[in-house]
Amino acid sequence: MKVIREKKDAAIERTCIACRKKTAARSLLRFVKGENDTVAFDVKAKAPARGSWTCFNAVCVKMAVKKNAFSKAFLKEVVIDEAKLLKNIYNSLMKSVLSRFGLIFKMGLLIPGRALAIKEAKANRTLAIVTADDLSERSLKELDIIKKSMHGLCLLRFSGCLKEQIKKSLGRTQETGVVALLKGDITKLLICDLEHLSSFYKEAILSIK
Repeated sequence: MKVIREKKDAAIERTCIACRKKTAARSLLRFVKGENDTVAFDVKAKAPARGSWTCFNAVCVKMAVKKNAFSKAFLKEVVIDEAKLLKNIYNSLMKSVLSRFGLIFKMGLLIPGRALAIKEAKANRTLAIVTADDLSERSLKELDIIKKSMHGLCLLRFSGCLKEQIKKSLGRTQETGVVALLKGDITKLLICDLEHLSSFYKEAILSIK
């Protein structure tokens, strides 16, 4: 699992304040004490303040709130709106992913549009095809058929992200609901991030809607 932020030294480990599991810091979510004794999500894990960490899942974030683990970590009582915190985590991470979409697009490793994405997949240059959450069921079924016919192709639904948001991240004027991520180390990391972000969305955001 790779948290969506810049690379950190893989040797640095931190402990989840909820489940107490120790793992690489770049695979965790970091939090700092915000204004008015609130808890703020540190998406880049760089804020110059005492930090606390949880696993990259809503279960551990909720457990940390329930166990009052954030107050213990910050050595001060903090105020937490659980639903607001979960939404903030997801929105911050989604913004980070969309920013990387734009970067990878400029690098030539992201191909927008269903027809071009399928063409790249058939040429065996694609690691994954990513779809917007509001892509039609008909289009999703067509892509699923293609996926089943091609060994190793990953089809990911970007939960919570709309076609309009993908369009804006790429600086396009045409609505974009399908993109292909071509083979490369940076796209491998992004695919892993997308998988865990979608899981977080299902665990956290859908449960509080």
